[in-house]
Parts: sequence; structure tokens; C-alpha cells
Amino acid sequence: MSNADADTKEDVIDVEQRAIVTYGSRIKLEHLNTQYRLHSHKHDYPNGSKQQQVTCYSKEDDNDYWVVKPSVGNQQSLQLWQKPVQNGQTFMLQHYCTAAYLHSHENIASAVTNQQEVTAHWNPHDNNSNWRLEITGGNEGSIWKRGPRIKLIHVNTNAALHSHSHKYPNWGFSQQEVTGFAGRDAGDFWFVSKVEKEAWYL
Repeated sequence: MSNADADTKEDVIDVEQRAIVTYGSRIKLEHLNTQYRLHSHKHDYPNGSKQQQVTCYSKEDDNDYWVVKPSVGNQQSLQLWQKPVQNGQTFMLQHYCTAAYLHSHENIASAVTNQQEVTAHWNPHDNNSNWRLEITGGNEGSIWKRGPRIKLIHVNTNAALHSHSHKYPNWGFSQQEVTGFAGRDAGDFWFVSKVEKEAWYL
């Protein structure tokens, strides 16, 4: 093999590795139907749980970043760092800018459509922040990568992370509502549009 061939092979491997979502990766999640990004910010819902708002945002900024963390109660969390996230695994998403965790719970309706409320919550020990990965067309052990569509299922309620064209009022900056949805439809699909691993966001 020539040096040029070797360099090309290494470049291909590097590109493939960069597309893999691992524990410790910083990612952006994009809603498939609307192409808005999963977002949070330091503003709380005025009603319901009054926890931190989660929205979908049409533009891009650092509030779109989430860090993949081992799930609450995982006894092997230290061994998971830098390992690929696999189809069917449970994990948490920590908001990069505020350190709150993507969260949902029963019996509190979302602000606009009365589906299940989705928030960002600061307690790292609350298992209502656990989500399960479902890769469309994936098998057991399939690796999560940038691009393919996925669903994120709230473990405790089995509701899918969901969005749609409905917007929050002014207190939510007219951004797109994010909910948990038990009914399952095309609004449940997301994909990773950006993966960053160089700094290992621990």
C-alpha cells in the first residue's frame, strides 16, 4: 500500500469515527419534520412544573448543545466514557450551557397542546431524566451516528420526545413547543446534525 493510500484510509476512518455519538459527546439534535434544533435556555415555564423551558429553535446558537451522559442508576457509568451509544441504551442529555438535564414526568401537561411536559431539570439523580434510544431500522447493538433518524423514548412514561409546528407564546420567545407524545407519529423523529468529541464534555 502506498503512503497516499494509507493516508486516504486513515482519513476515511477518522470521518467515520467523528460521526459516532459516544458518551461524553456534545451534540445537536434536529427535529426531522421542521428542521429546528432541540434547545433550552435560562427561562422557566410560567406554569406547570415551572422548570426550565425546552424548545425547538429555528436559528443556531450554543443553547442547542447537549452532552450525552450515562443514565441515572447506571453502575458502569465510568466505563462508558468515550464508548459508542448503542440502539436501545438508556442515557441522559445534559444541556451544555445550563447543566440541566432533558426531563419529563407524568401528570403535567405541555403548555400549548396539553401533551406531556418536557423540561430541563437540574437534579442529576432524578430518573425522569432517562431516555432510551430507538434508531430507525437499527438492530440490537447498532451504533448511534450523525444523520440517521431516531426516536428518544422517555423511560418512565414511554412517551416519545416530540415537536410540531405549534409555538409557545411570548414567554417562550415564540419558539416551537417540545413535548412527550404517547401516540407516536412523524413528529417523533430526530437526527443528530452535529457531533463534537475533541474536548470530551465530562
